[in-house]
Amino acid sequence: RRAQVKWDHVDESRQSRGIAEKGRKVTWSELFLDLILVTNIGKLGEAYQAGELTLIEAVVCYRNIYTCWWSTTQYAGRFFSDDLIDKYCSTGLLMFLLLCAGLRIGDGSGFVATATCIAHATACYHTVMALVMMRVVVSIPSARKHM
Repeated sequence: RRAQVKWDHVDESRQSRGIAEKGRKVTWSELFLDLILVTNIGKLGEAYQAGELTLIEAVVCYRNIYTCWWSTTQYAGRFFSDDLIDKYCSTGLLMFLLLCAGLRIGDGSGFVATATCIAHATACYHTVMALVMMRVVVSIPSARKHM
């Protein structure tokens, strides 16, 4: 029989597993990243409403942007240390790439140009996140020694 999980209970002895923790603060960079995501989603909605993108095209663009945001949020919930590498490599780069991609949304250039820009931004982002995750993998043995 499985134990019931109390969502308001925080086990102080366990490390973060991406679940809300007592005392965990959201950084300014995470909030700014959320703002950029919401802005890009708004621009996708405006492009769809103006007839520049079809529903399927808007969903494809949204899914790529959302996947980057989601993976950053998952990373931040478990491993974000708010040091310079995390700020500039993960969150900072994603903000920059989403800003660049957002500039193409709804500028009249059409789906191919918008999707290409978003695809390039997504590819760059996932490449950098792979490097950032390698940093986590390298840190695991020393973290286990301290457990």
